[in-house]
Amino acid sequence: MKTKGALLCVLFWSLLLTEQTSAQLLGNAVDALNKSGSVIFTGSENNATKKKDVKQQKAFTGEDDVFITVYLKQKISALQLSKKDGQSRVAFKLSLASNPSQNFLYYAPISSAVLNQKYFCFQLDGEHLDYNNAEDKQFLSFLEKLSNDKHTINCCLNSRCDVVKSTFTLDFSNGKAKFGKAIEAMKEQKAQAKKEQEANAAKVAAAQEAKAAENQKIKEVYEKATDFLHITVENTSTFAQAKVKVETANSTTNQYLNVGAQKSLKVRCRPNEKLYAAGKLIATISASDKDKTYKVDVPAPQIKKLSTTWSDSWNQWDISTTNGSSKMKTAWSDSWNEWEFKTKKYGSFKLKTVWSDSWNKWEITHSKYGKITLKTTWSDSWNKWEIDDRMPDAPPYAKMVSIFCCVNAGAIFSQPKK
Repeated sequence: MKTKGALLCVLFWSLLLTEQTSAQLLGNAVDALNKSGSVIFTGSENNATKKKDVKQQKAFTGEDDVFITVYLKQKISALQLSKKDGQSRVAFKLSLASNPSQNFLYYAPISSAVLNQKYFCFQLDGEHLDYNNAEDKQFLSFLEKLSNDKHTINCCLNSRCDVVKSTFTLDFSNGKAKFGKAIEAMKEQKAQAKKEQEANAAKVAAAQEAKAAENQKIKEVYEKATDFLHITVENTSTFAQAKVKVETANSTTNQYLNVGAQKSLKVRCRPNEKLYAAGKLIATISASDKDKTYKVDVPAPQIKKLSTTWSDSWNQWDISTTNGSSKMKTAWSDSWNEWEFKTKKYGSFKLKTVWSDSWNKWEITHSKYGKITLKTTWSDSWNKWEIDDRMPDAPPYAKMVSIFCCVNAGAIFSQPKK
């Protein structure tokens, strides 16, 4: 019977272990280690190897030193340690019992000599803190918010309050004393930092003002020139806006202009200045170019990439084109019958099924460009669609993306769920 019982026990644990991943087992082991211990508080450094030999202190005034000792059933090296500047550290979470959201992490330094011990002691030092240190700043901010009263403080190992933990009292009824000195020092550091920021801001402002004055002089000299002439830039592109730059002898006087699709713009310039459109050099201006027209043709945006925004969701897509990026997503998170395709340059395209309970007929609408209607040739087949395009002036890529959405949404979401 004993043999059978032992065998059943082995089988039970084997089955149990197969249900747990290695990560879960590791996490459980770490939790078990963390739960094996206790935290005590003293008013001076504690070197006792056993907790029973220590006279504990649970309440501290602003004048007292606060020392925290952790006793564990395993070596300190078994804990989850972090390192900073070569120094091993253990994290403690301290929080206000009356308001746990008011908390901070305190990193206790661990020397190499302590790693093989089962206990360690450190001082909760509220005096020697540096406002410029992010961790010290958290501690100081925590202390600053405490009123001159008694406060129960929760102390937990490894920033989790379901592991080694305890509480102590900070009694600030008669003031924060040495803790208060640190807070005053922090205020002084804040004030000093503010002065330095203001001084730096004043220097930056002065430099910007001097640069603006210099640029203004350059512009005034440029405007006094007597050899200005006008040319015309004509954008023959059907859909794309043309970005035009007139490069002068000094970048301060450069001109940056936008010419809309199938639009013209008169541009003032001088001989030897360079004319760029869509990033390409069009011409170097000469005196004989007066009233000349330069035609530029900017390619229509082309689709480079079409992908879902999130790997586990199909209701939002990112569209990357040669002319920027756009987004397409469902109008409602729980419905696939209505979509919106937003573009920066051409506005929004609305995509919607004609009937809420049918996927084989869609309408694509735009306030400026018009409407596209598409439907399956046969109601029970998704292999062939008929498209009535009444958006002759809309960007081709926008129409392609919208049609892609309708056809795919119709084909995918109309199928019965398995």
